[in-house]
Parts: sequence; structure tokens; C-alpha cells
Amino acid sequence: MARKGLLLKRDSIVDATIIAAPSSTKKGQGERDPEMHQTKKGNEWHFGMKAHIAVDADSGLVHTVTTTAANEADVEQVADLLHGKEQNVWADSGYRGAQSRVDRDGLQWHIAARPSDIAKLPEGRAKQRLKRQERSKASVRAKVEHPFRVIKRQFGLLKDVVAAKWLLWNGRKERCFGELEALRRETGGVGAHNPLGGLIRYLRGCSALLVNYPRRRALRLPISSAGAESVVDYLIGQRLKRNGHMRWTREGANSLLQVRCAVLNGLDVRNFKRWYPPGKQFAPLPRARLLS
Repeated sequence: MARKGLLLKRDSIVDATIIAAPSSTKKGQGERDPEMHQTKKGNEWHFGMKAHIAVDADSGLVHTVTTTAANEADVEQVADLLHGKEQNVWADSGYRGAQSRVDRDGLQWHIAARPSDIAKLPEGRAKQRLKRQERSKASVRAKVEHPFRVIKRQFGLLKDVVAAKWLLWNGRKERCFGELEALRRETGGVGAHNPLGGLIRYLRGCSALLVNYPRRRALRLPISSAGAESVVDYLIGQRLKRNGHMRWTREGANSLLQVRCAVLNGLDVRNFKRWYPPGKQFAPLPRARLLS
């Protein structure tokens, strides 16, 4: 960064955050990502990876990033995060004991105290003085939160889009449009600079054609054309697919398919000519009405 004209001062702030990963084993090879692990933070369990970063205490620019599994302790990466010219390092209480992992003299550590330890102190001037010191430390460490917000925003976009897709196919179109519109505002850009705007306009334009899959399942209606496609493929078979051996006219192929359908339905095909005399136009099937 120095070559780019971005000056680094003598102080750094280190911190880490968990980046969530899918914990489901229903996709791919039926197993979780082996590089991801679960860890407990507070009273909640998380599965994924952990991003460790160090930022310049003056400018807030990120100068070092490392990644590990989520279950690795924050303090284990502290030696790799420092650029070596710091005079002061700020960190939260998860970095207690960091001094023993960095072999450098003259380095001042400003590590936050655990809230539980402060709460145990008796009321008085000493406790109030310690609280003021902790607020001062927190005001410096606040600069590390902005990069984390950017990182989580990028990783969280996919999760938000997947959630919007679920809303779309589960009969909650307007809420889906609202979620996509919120994403468009957060990611910035308009028109051609943000494809989400075009996606929203497209979905609103064909809103009447969007299928409500839960409602169709509840009414025991088909939700895909797989059955029809398999029947069509079976009816056509290899006879109509052969290129160069047979040339079918539209009327001839239609007549053949009518005969095959009649045979499969168990009808007497001897009356076929009476049902469908040459040149008769077959009435088209009525269009299906979509359930929204």
C-alpha cells in the first residue's frame, strides 16, 4: 500500500469475524465442506469460516487478511496479522494472551477486558476509571467494523438472493420484489449498472405467469411438465427422430401420433379414418390456467 501512496501509521487493530457457510449435506456429494467447521459463540452455534483482519488504526485501511476454519481461536492468528512496524495494537478480549505469541519488544497492547470481569469489581472510582478506559479502547477498535460489514455484505448477497427466490416460488411475489428492491438499493447503481433493476422489471412484467407451487401441491396439480415430456418422447420414439431415413410431413406425423395415442389408450384404431379424415384440422387443446 505504501507504493500506492497509502501511508501506514505505527498502530494496528486486529479482529476476526465468522462467515457462515451452508451446513446442509443434501447437495453435491452429500457432505459438508471439509474446510469449514462449527463453533459456539455466546449461546449460538455457527458453521463456516473465520476471517481475521488487521487495519491501520489511523486510516482504517486493511493491510492483512487471513482465513481459517471457524473453530480456530482469534489469538492464534495475531502474529500473522501484524506488519512488524506497529508500536500499538488494539484488540478485543478474544486476544487475551496475544503478548506471548508475538516475540517483539516495545509493543504496547491495548486488549479489552471481559465485561464479566468488570462487572465483578466493586462499585467505586476504580471501576468507573476502568469503564472509561474500555470506552476509549472501543472507540479505536470501531474502525475495524466497517471492513467486516463490507465482507459480510458481499457474502450475504447470495443468501439474500436465495431467500428472494424462495419467496418468488412460494406465492409471495410482492415480498420477493420488495427484497430484491432493497438489495438493489444496497448494492448501488441504476439502470444498466445494476442488473437487479432489470430483473425486477422482468419479474413484474410476467407476474401473472409465476407459479405458486405450494398451492398447486395442495390442490394435487402437476407442478412440472416432466410427465408430458416423457410421454411425448415415448410417442415419437426413434421412428420420427431418424434423419435421412424418413421425411415426415406435418399432417403425416400428426396422423401417426394420433394412431399411437389411440393404441396406447386402448381404442379401436379401425375407425381412425372416420374420426380423422384426410385434411381434417385437429382442434387445439385448451390452454391451462396458471394458479397464482
